[in-house]
Amino acid sequence: MRNYILEHAEEFKLSKEIVTDPKYRFQLVYTQVNYSDSVPQFSTSHFGTHQYYYPASLVKFPIGLLTLSHFRQSGISLDDIPVFGSEVSCNNDRFITLSQSRSIRFRQMILEMMALSDNNFYSAFYHLLNPKLINDRLEKNGYFGTNIYKAFTGCERWDQLKTNSWEVYDSEGELQIFVASLDMDTSKILKNYSFTESRLFGSKHEDENGDLVSGPYDLNYNLELPLPEVNDMLIHLIFPEIGDQKFLMRNEDREFLIESMQKYPREVIPSYSARRYWKNDNDLKYAIVGEEGAVHKTKTTSKLGLSYGFTSEIAHVKNEEDGVEFFMSVSLYTNANDIVNDGEYEYTEVARPFIARLSKLLYAYELEKYKKK
Repeated sequence: MRNYILEHAEEFKLSKEIVTDPKYRFQLVYTQVNYSDSVPQFSTSHFGTHQYYYPASLVKFPIGLLTLSHFRQSGISLDDIPVFGSEVSCNNDRFITLSQSRSIRFRQMILEMMALSDNNFYSAFYHLLNPKLINDRLEKNGYFGTNIYKAFTGCERWDQLKTNSWEVYDSEGELQIFVASLDMDTSKILKNYSFTESRLFGSKHEDENGDLVSGPYDLNYNLELPLPEVNDMLIHLIFPEIGDQKFLMRNEDREFLIESMQKYPREVIPSYSARRYWKNDNDLKYAIVGEEGAVHKTKTTSKLGLSYGFTSEIAHVKNEEDGVEFFMSVSLYTNANDIVNDGEYEYTEVARPFIARLSKLLYAYELEKYKKK
């Protein structure tokens, strides 16, 4: 597939440099979907997936899967309301104060986490599940390269292993569940991580005080979500009937998660006003939609991650009218000034048009394949 992409790059104004130059750390997992007697068959191609990338908000997707699987097991409804304790309070404990109003339901939290990429609700679900459960269930499902030991709360490394207590109330205000605060043992995280110089990025970086200092930024002992693994998770969401049904959840919950991942930000009314507002349709969807900045005839079930110069996106692309269906999971690194943690990256100038054009190249390939049937 790499050769095909390079052969047709000029036709789609796709940068060959990004595909071939190691500084961009380009990765792609591309899965074709074919049907035999209505049974889906998958064929997957990988390129560059041995490299580390920082997944950022992409980790909200496995957390969404695990949360809804946990709801099925625990009897929790999307219309229930959580309230979190404050045993662990770091730089950003907004999810705690938001929950204590007892007005935001799980349904809205899932929707905003996926469609608006809300960090507060990701942190809420991280505390609800707890890091031991998260990573034990990921390993049980065969995802041994994925490590999620971090909420977006600004806590120090070991404090990330502590989670707050939480309660669940039904729509009538009756207490249904109480779970005490937990403190995970550090032995497992030490076993799963090892230091490597390949996770040091940049010639300079900004420290926690905003000062520019010489030397690389250290992304060791951080979030890990290999593209082949998250691509497989997306396939299991869309096709729950395959394999060993890794993420068992109620049908209505699965459909809601897919619907949330298809929505544009303007289609969602936030549950609280003091939040970042995503103005354009392509702010959080690069595949297919990227360059138009408007609704495309082909909706994607997707999730985007942006941080430290890394852009990553997973997408299920399907258009029944055209007979096109495929999965793509992509990552690239754009950091022209080689300074990490300064907020100066080329997400919209370089990464967004590249992913948009790459997805259209793959779409055209699938369309041609369909026409030949």
